[in-house]
Amino acid sequence: MFGIGSIPFGRIWSRILGNHNIREHGSGNIGTSNAWRVNGMLVGLLTAVCDVGKGFTCFFMLDNMMLFGAWVVLGHMYAPWSGGKGVAPFFGVCLAVFHLYALIPMLIWGLLVCIKTKPTNASYIALLIMTIIASFYESQIFMLTILLSVSIVHKHLIANLIKRDI
Repeated sequence: MFGIGSIPFGRIWSRILGNHNIREHGSGNIGTSNAWRVNGMLVGLLTAVCDVGKGFTCFFMLDNMMLFGAWVVLGHMYAPWSGGKGVAPFFGVCLAVFHLYALIPMLIWGLLVCIKTKPTNASYIALLIMTIIASFYESQIFMLTILLSVSIVHKHLIANLIKRDI
Protein backbone atom coordinates (compact mmCIF):
# COMPACT_ATOMS: atom_id res chain seq x y z
CA MET A 1 0.00 0.00 0.00
CA PHE A 2 2.89 2.35 0.74
CA GLY A 3 4.13 1.79 -2.83
CA ILE A 4 0.75 2.62 -4.35
CA GLY A 5 0.59 5.77 -2.24
CA SER A 6 3.99 6.85 -3.50
CA ILE A 7 2.97 6.96 -7.18
CA PRO A 8 3.70 10.62 -8.11
CA PHE A 9 0.66 11.47 -10.23
CA GLY A 10 1.47 15.18 -10.17
CA ARG A 11 4.84 14.52 -11.77
CA ILE A 12 3.37 12.01 -14.23
CA TRP A 13 0.56 14.29 -15.47
CA SER A 14 2.90 17.30 -15.55
CA ARG A 15 5.34 15.37 -17.71
CA ILE A 16 2.62 14.11 -20.08
CA LEU A 17 0.46 17.25 -20.40
CA GLY A 18 2.33 20.11 -18.76
CA ASN A 19 4.96 22.54 -19.87
CA HIS A 20 6.95 22.63 -16.64
CA ASN A 21 8.55 20.21 -14.19
CA ILE A 22 6.56 20.82 -11.01
CA ARG A 23 9.57 19.91 -8.85
CA GLU A 24 11.39 22.94 -10.31
CA HIS A 25 8.53 25.46 -10.32
CA GLY A 26 6.02 26.87 -7.86
CA SER A 27 6.35 25.32 -4.42
CA GLY A 28 8.24 22.31 -5.81
CA ASN A 29 5.62 19.97 -4.38
CA ILE A 30 4.10 17.20 -6.52
CA GLY A 31 0.55 17.65 -5.22
CA THR A 32 -2.63 18.98 -6.73
CA SER A 33 -2.18 22.65 -5.80
CA ASN A 34 1.26 22.97 -7.33
CA ALA A 35 0.34 20.87 -10.39
CA TRP A 36 -2.60 23.23 -11.00
CA ARG A 37 -0.55 26.37 -10.30
CA VAL A 38 2.36 25.37 -12.55
CA ASN A 39 0.72 23.41 -15.39
CA GLY A 40 -2.90 24.49 -15.37
CA MET A 41 -6.36 23.29 -14.44
CA LEU A 42 -6.36 20.04 -16.46
CA VAL A 43 -3.12 18.76 -14.91
CA GLY A 44 -4.30 19.85 -11.45
CA LEU A 45 -7.67 18.12 -11.80
CA LEU A 46 -6.12 14.90 -13.14
CA THR A 47 -3.63 14.91 -10.27
CA ALA A 48 -6.43 15.45 -7.75
CA VAL A 49 -8.60 12.68 -9.19
CA CYS A 50 -5.71 10.20 -9.26
CA ASP A 51 -4.44 11.07 -5.77
CA VAL A 52 -7.93 10.93 -4.25
CA GLY A 53 -8.53 7.76 -6.25
CA LYS A 54 -5.51 5.94 -4.87
CA GLY A 55 -6.72 6.59 -1.33
CA PHE A 56 -10.27 5.57 -2.23
CA THR A 57 -9.46 2.35 -4.12
CA CYS A 58 -6.77 1.03 -1.79
CA PHE A 59 -9.23 1.29 1.06
CA PHE A 60 -11.21 -1.60 -0.47
CA MET A 61 -8.31 -3.93 -1.23
CA LEU A 62 -7.75 -5.63 2.11
CA ASP A 63 -9.54 -6.53 5.34
CA ASN A 64 -8.25 -3.80 7.65
CA MET A 65 -9.38 -1.09 5.31
CA MET A 66 -8.69 2.07 7.30
CA LEU A 67 -5.19 0.92 8.27
CA PHE A 68 -4.25 0.19 4.67
CA GLY A 69 -5.74 3.50 3.62
CA ALA A 70 -3.42 5.12 6.15
CA TRP A 71 -0.43 3.40 4.51
CA VAL A 72 -1.46 4.89 1.17
CA VAL A 73 -1.53 8.38 2.70
CA LEU A 74 1.87 7.86 4.33
CA GLY A 75 3.26 6.49 1.05
CA HIS A 76 2.13 9.65 -0.68
CA MET A 77 3.74 11.82 1.98
CA TYR A 78 7.05 10.00 2.42
CA ALA A 79 7.82 8.48 -0.97
CA PRO A 80 11.59 7.99 -1.39
CA TRP A 81 11.78 9.92 -4.68
CA SER A 82 9.34 12.73 -3.89
CA GLY A 83 6.29 13.19 -1.77
CA GLY A 84 3.15 15.21 -1.54
CA LYS A 85 1.56 16.48 1.63
CA GLY A 86 -1.09 13.76 1.86
CA VAL A 87 -4.32 15.75 1.67
CA ALA A 88 -5.77 14.28 -1.55
CA PRO A 89 -5.21 10.58 -0.70
CA PHE A 90 -6.50 11.28 2.82
CA PHE A 91 -9.68 12.70 1.27
CA GLY A 92 -9.90 9.52 -0.83
CA VAL A 93 -9.69 7.27 2.22
CA CYS A 94 -12.23 9.43 4.04
CA LEU A 95 -14.55 9.31 1.04
CA ALA A 96 -14.45 5.50 1.23
CA VAL A 97 -15.01 5.48 5.02
CA PHE A 98 -17.44 8.36 5.55
CA HIS A 99 -19.10 8.30 2.12
CA LEU A 100 -21.01 11.48 1.28
CA TYR A 101 -20.08 13.10 4.59
CA ALA A 102 -16.50 13.35 3.33
CA LEU A 103 -17.68 15.56 0.49
CA ILE A 104 -18.44 18.35 2.98
CA PRO A 105 -14.79 19.16 3.85
CA MET A 106 -13.70 18.46 0.27
CA LEU A 107 -16.19 20.99 -1.08
CA ILE A 108 -15.29 23.50 1.63
CA TRP A 109 -11.60 23.09 0.67
CA GLY A 110 -12.46 23.78 -2.98
CA LEU A 111 -14.62 26.78 -2.10
CA LEU A 112 -11.92 28.26 0.13
CA VAL A 113 -9.28 27.86 -2.58
CA CYS A 114 -11.63 29.45 -5.13
CA ILE A 115 -12.04 32.51 -2.90
CA LYS A 116 -8.25 32.82 -2.73
CA THR A 117 -7.52 31.13 0.60
CA LYS A 118 -4.09 29.57 0.53
CA PRO A 119 -4.44 25.82 -0.20
CA THR A 120 -2.49 24.99 2.96
CA ASN A 121 -4.91 26.96 5.16
CA ALA A 122 -7.89 25.46 3.32
CA SER A 123 -6.41 22.02 4.01
CA TYR A 124 -6.17 22.73 7.74
CA ILE A 125 -9.84 23.73 7.86
CA ALA A 126 -10.90 20.68 5.83
CA LEU A 127 -8.84 18.37 8.07
CA LEU A 128 -10.50 19.83 11.16
CA ILE A 129 -13.95 19.33 9.67
CA MET A 130 -13.05 15.77 8.62
CA THR A 131 -11.89 15.02 12.17
CA ILE A 132 -15.16 16.35 13.58
CA ILE A 133 -17.08 14.09 11.18
CA ALA A 134 -14.89 11.13 12.25
CA SER A 135 -15.76 11.77 15.90
CA PHE A 136 -19.21 10.33 15.18
CA TYR A 137 -17.70 6.99 14.15
CA GLU A 138 -16.05 4.21 16.15
CA SER A 139 -13.03 5.18 18.23
CA GLN A 140 -10.43 3.39 16.08
CA ILE A 141 -11.49 5.27 12.96
CA PHE A 142 -11.61 8.53 14.90
CA MET A 143 -8.11 8.02 16.36
CA LEU A 144 -6.62 7.06 12.98
CA THR A 145 -8.23 10.15 11.43
CA ILE A 146 -6.65 12.30 14.14
CA LEU A 147 -3.23 10.69 13.64
CA LEU A 148 -3.34 11.15 9.88
CA SER A 149 -4.56 14.75 10.22
CA VAL A 150 -1.74 15.56 12.63
CA SER A 151 0.78 13.88 10.29
CA ILE A 152 -0.47 15.95 7.35
CA VAL A 153 -0.32 19.22 9.33
CA HIS A 154 3.17 18.27 10.53
CA LYS A 155 4.29 17.65 6.93
CA HIS A 156 2.89 21.06 5.90
CA LEU A 157 4.63 22.84 8.76
CA ILE A 158 7.98 21.12 8.14
CA ALA A 159 7.76 21.92 4.40
CA ASN A 160 7.07 25.58 5.20
CA LEU A 161 9.99 25.72 7.63
CA ILE A 162 12.36 24.20 5.08
CA LYS A 163 11.11 26.60 2.38
CA ARG A 164 11.83 29.55 4.67
CA ASP A 165 15.20 28.11 5.79
CA ILE A 166 14.28 28.51 9.45
